Amino acid sequence: MSFSQQNKGPSSAELQRYIREQKTIEFLLSNGERLVGTIRWFDEQAFSVIQDGEQPFTILRSAVIGYRVSNKESN
Repeated sequence: MSFSQQNKGPSSAELQRYIREQKTIEFLLSNGERLVGTIRWFDEQAFSVIQDGEQPFTILRSAVIGYRVSNKESN
């Protein structure tokens, strides 16, 4: 599965389902980094993400090239 493009990404309903089901999401950032975590909330500007045992952090949507359910998803 390839990364979703920002304008062709999951719908809001699908992102809300990822939150409810606590899906692990992999984000590809414009600087080449890949971050894996669970979405806590999202809006038009940003995602709030938490990684295992870490403090939550915010990723601006403008920094996200794409995102997908992680291949390491165990659910």
